Amino acid sequence: WLSARRTPFLTRWLNAAYMSLFFFYCLSLVILFVQKRREMRVLVLSMLLAKLVGNTVHFAMPSLGDVYVAERAHLYANMPEKPTVCFIQNILWEDRMRLLRNPERYTPRNPFTGIAAFPSLHCALFAVMILVAWRCHRWLLPLYVPVGILMSISTLYFGWHYISDCVAGVLLGAGAVYASYRLLDWEDALEQRWFTTAEQKT
Repeated sequence: WLSARRTPFLTRWLNAAYMSLFFFYCLSLVILFVQKRREMRVLVLSMLLAKLVGNTVHFAMPSLGDVYVAERAHLYANMPEKPTVCFIQNILWEDRMRLLRNPERYTPRNPFTGIAAFPSLHCALFAVMILVAWRCHRWLLPLYVPVGILMSISTLYFGWHYISDCVAGVLLGAGAVYASYRLLDWEDALEQRWFTTAEQKT
């Protein structure tokens, strides 16, 4: 469906949305650092948990995005331009082919390849940022939410993911935020108990 609606304008905007993840992560960190909010720890821990769980699922359930499926790759050959996203896709595909052609030589040097579809870590990480923004800097949500939606669409537009990957990614991000709050609450309670015990002994 999207392959019939590609235009240079849409390609440029969706490429920018896909590549914006790191910028918005840094923006969130700076804002939380200036605000001296506990959510800075939540953001970093949630990102780590989402990456850890996501990469574990990538290895447990290997999957490829639509652009890497031989029978459907032709649907992505009509890009009006060759954006940065396509350049990255080609690099990852070449790495994968080198691994498959000669795994004994390739694996000791670089045992991992970067192609995996389920779940979408782009969607997971942006979901983390939106949920933390909801708690700490809601004034940025009118920027975060549209960019997050465009970024999710871009993962479909460029063939990185399917809709199910994006849904799973959002759920993973939400779960990572929830787990981070619970873990930090537990850490704070443990620290408070330790200091209270230490003060009583003195």
